[in-house]
Order: sequence, then C-alpha cells, then structure tokens
Amino acid sequence: MTQTPHAAAGAGDAEAAEGRVYTVSGEDWDEVVSAAIQSEDFEAGERIVINMGPQHPSTHGVLRLVLTLEGETVIEVRPAIGYLHTGIEKNMEYRTWTQGVTFCTRADYLMPIFNEAAYCFAVERLLGIEDKIPERAQIIRVLMMELNRITSHLGGIAPMGLELGATTIYTQGARLRERALDLLELIFVIKRIPAWSSNLTTRAISTPKLIVTDSGLGGRLIGMSDERAKDPVAPVGPLLENFAIGELARQLTWAEEPIQLFHYRDRDQVEVDAVLEHAAGTVIGIEVKAAETVRAEDFRGLRHLANRLGGRFRAGFVLYAGEQQLSFGNRLTALPMAALWMLDGSAP
Repeated sequence: MTQTPHAAAGAGDAEAAEGRVYTVSGEDWDEVVSAAIQSEDFEAGERIVINMGPQHPSTHGVLRLVLTLEGETVIEVRPAIGYLHTGIEKNMEYRTWTQGVTFCTRADYLMPIFNEAAYCFAVERLLGIEDKIPERAQIIRVLMMELNRITSHLGGIAPMGLELGATTIYTQGARLRERALDLLELIFVIKRIPAWSSNLTTRAISTPKLIVTDSGLGGRLIGMSDERAKDPVAPVGPLLENFAIGELARQLTWAEEPIQLFHYRDRDQVEVDAVLEHAAGTVIGIEVKAAETVRAEDFRGLRHLANRLGGRFRAGFVLYAGEQQLSFGNRLTALPMAALWMLDGSAP
C-alpha cells in the first residue's frame, strides 16, 4: 500500500499537502488500518474502518471500497479500482489483432459490443483500411450497438426497480432484456444453456454455458480440419459436445412434451453436459464422450445426479463414438452418438 497527498486533479503542491489518500489493493488490510491510525484519523469520535467489496452483492466483484465510519455515518471512502480489467490491456499486448477482440469485450459485461467496435475502429485506422469496410458491415455494427445499448439500459433499470420495491419494473425489464439477448444469440450463432439446480434462485443466478449453434463454424473457428481431426490429441471432445447439445436443442423445438435443456456443475466441479427436465420435475442426464470406449468413471456426474434426485432421475446416458448400446447399471446406459437421430441408434 502507498500513501500520497490528497488533492483534486490539477491541484498545486500547497493544496496537495492537506490530508492523505490510501492506494489500496489486495491482501493489505492490516496496512490500511495501521496507516489510518498513525495518521491520527481516529482522534475524534468512535471511528472504524470496514471493507466493502469486491466480494459483495452490490459491487459484483469489480469494485472495492474502504469505508471509514463514525457511528452510522460514512465520513470517508477510498475506492480501489482495477478489479474488473484484471490485466486485460497487458494481455492484449501479446495477442494478435483478431485475438484482441475477445479480450476487450470482457472489460464491460453490459455493453461489450461497444468495446469491440471501438477496438475494431482503431485497428482499421492503424491499417489504413477504413474506406474498405463494406457499408453493410458498418450498418450491422450500428444495429448491434443499438441493440446492446437497449440491453445495457434494461440491465440497470430493471434491478433499480427491484431495489425500489417495484417488482413489476424488474420482471418487465428482465423479460424485455431476454428478448433482446435472444436476438443477439441468433445473430452471433450462439445459444445459452442455463445452469440446472433444484433451487430456482440458484438456477437464476448461475452461469450459463454457451454453444455455437453451427458446429461447422465452431470447428472452423478453432482451426479444425479433416487431417487435424485424425490427430489423437486434437480437441475433438469439446466440438463433439457442442454438436450433441446443439442437436438436443434443435430436437426440443418440435418436442410434444414441455422439456427444458440445462447443464449441471456443482461447487466440487461435478458436471453433466446436458440435463433435460420435464415440466413435471423428472430429469434425464446426458454426457458426451469423444472416445470409442466407455468406462464406469464416465458416469460419475450422472451417478451424482441420480443419488441427489432419487425417483425424479429417470435415466442417464453417455453418448460416445462407439457402435454398441451398453448397460452400466440401474437407469445408466451408453449409447452410440447416432442415437441422436436414429431410433435404433444405428447409422443411416
């Protein structure tokens, strides 16, 4: 922790000599308190120093505040910024121009498209190709930024209504925001797979999984070719999982039963690639393996889910690259990947 004279921006030396600013970062709590005591901040009244954030519901992991309280009155606030960017700019120095887009978009999780657009404008100006950008691409950029602007405002207005006790503002704002995000999903060829939990509150705040709805495009993006796919160490597994979950999502669009698609991961990193939940509460779990053989360990997540749900767990399947249907115990079965589109699991 460092201490510097406290003054407004542009102040002279005489003004800067009054008071102190404490520049705080992680793991420095003892230093913050001892420095405050040494500078006689606690001479008058009963004052305490408390830490607010970054692990705090209202700061979302992106802001830390060191607060000095006198009774119930906040008399001093020392913000510690920098928890959001976490070295994004420095990381981008070691990436190509195309890779940099994926970094700058994470600096603002509410309006990422604006970050991407500003970055692309800068790269195009550096390359001297501003006049070569197609008019169609420029129009699409503006449309995407406008759509993102709407989702960002709704992301602020809706929770504000909830804080004021106006739950209708929150529910309507959240519903409109979801519709806008659905449009962005269609445009960017991705689909959000929400996290499953038996607790609806936990389900609502858990992180969704993203899949690329066009597996061919997904393979192209990671540089997968026919030759590379034959390599035993090629990253075929994630691509196959992406394909299988996308196929499940497509088939659910014409399902006659009310079924929702989720993924599952608990705090112990026990995972199930896909969880199908019927409106009646019954559940089917599905794992995807790129191997041509299946082991009992491949059912670890499904067994965990079965033990947790009891009678609600109807069946667990492992889809794999083999050709045989194999039983691995009560309600647990390994099926060929072809079972996704063939009733008997055989190839067409």
